Amino acid sequence: MTSKQGWVSTWHPIRKIAEYKRKYYNIGKTEAEKNLERKVKAKQEELLALQKPSNADKQQVNKLQNELAALKDDSLKID
Repeated sequence: MTSKQGWVSTWHPIRKIAEYKRKYYNIGKTEAEKNLERKVKAKQEELLALQKPSNADKQQVNKLQNELAALKDDSLKID
C-alpha cells in the first residue's frame, strides 16, 4: 500500500466512494443512478411475483436473476 489510491481502492468499494462524494459535495444522485435504481426495483418486483408458488416459471426467474446481476455490475461502473 504505497500509494494513497491503492489504499482507498483496497478499503472502500466504488459505491462508498460515490456516496462520500455526494455527501462531501452535497450533490444528488445522477440520472444514471436514478435510472438504474428504477430498473433494479422493477426487476426485483417482477422476480418476486414470479417466485410465488402459483407463478413459478424457472426460465423467467433465472433470466431476471441474471439481469439483476448485470444491473448490479453496471452500478459499479457509475461514478
